[in-house]
Amino acid sequence: MEITNTTSVPVIQHELGSRLKRARLNKNWGQKYVAEVSGLSPYLIGQVEKGEGTMEALICYLKALGMIEAISSFIPPTTASPIQLAKLEGKVRKRASGSGESDGKHREMDW
Repeated sequence: MEITNTTSVPVIQHELGSRLKRARLNKNWGQKYVAEVSGLSPYLIGQVEKGEGTMEALICYLKALGMIEAISSFIPPTTASPIQLAKLEGKVRKRASGSGESDGKHREMDW
């Protein structure tokens, strides 16, 4: 399934859980084994595979499967632009202006 910006949050959660489960099954590992390796309970492993787990559980799951590097694939590290660096004079930006868009117009998110 292709995930786009118009895909609903529950569908994305379900898809992510399904992909993680498939990765586990491809390694021929049971939920109990992943629970032991990750330090999570088998219940939490099931929650992650349903797309209902916490971020901490997701990270532990990814580490157990040796897939933590996948985070960099879907959310690559970013740096401030040269213009932002010049404006900040070496300071690291800690919050947004609150406008929601770079042109100053606020847009509503369709969740």
